[in-house]
Amino acid sequence: LHYLPRKEGISKVLWYTFVKGYLKTLYRLWKIRNHHFAADYDEYAFYSHLWPQRKWHRARYAAIVKRLGWPRSLLDVGCGSNPLLNAYPQGIALDRSLAPLRHRRTYGSRKVCGDASHLPFRDGYFDAVVCSELLEYLDDPLPAIREVVRVLEPGGTLVMVAPDHGCWKWAYIESLYRFFLPNAASMTFKHRYGKAKLLEMLGGAGLTILETGTVFGAEMVIKATK
Repeated sequence: LHYLPRKEGISKVLWYTFVKGYLKTLYRLWKIRNHHFAADYDEYAFYSHLWPQRKWHRARYAAIVKRLGWPRSLLDVGCGSNPLLNAYPQGIALDRSLAPLRHRRTYGSRKVCGDASHLPFRDGYFDAVVCSELLEYLDDPLPAIREVVRVLEPGGTLVMVAPDHGCWKWAYIESLYRFFLPNAASMTFKHRYGKAKLLEMLGGAGLTILETGTVFGAEMVIKATK
């Protein structure tokens, strides 16, 4: 098709309708791009052009690395597209969704598609395990916790990260996510734990709590040992 410039007259474009439709389309694309089911959701947030989102994810990354040290072997359960294992070539990335694992195909870490409640590893296989932003999405988190304990060697380190739903700061942050990022992860939480409940679950699975901390006072970071 070839469009010729109009020689005379006025445009027939209904500008209000056009702008309204255009903005609605941009909003739908924004929701899709920031959906937590996106294959690169975690990586995108880590490098986000939104300063608060980028700072939050990088603060979480720093909190995990600080407590991990340099383990001989490492499992990231429910890894998503989290860039954590970029710093740990000895690590194994596990997720039940193939999409983020395919996205990570250019990275050096080994990748396994599997279920956190049935980890395909022998007892005591890992020196350290990371479980970040996972339990709140599971129908029943207790089998996953037991599996993490099983594959962790005696004296090994678990670093767990989860929102602190007993804290007013998280409720405030979640409300901002719901407004600015309507398809963000918090929309699909199946469980909402406070610090006391999560510590009770970990202790009941045979773990000893070594340290607790937070990301900006709203997200729990727990270091435990078997």
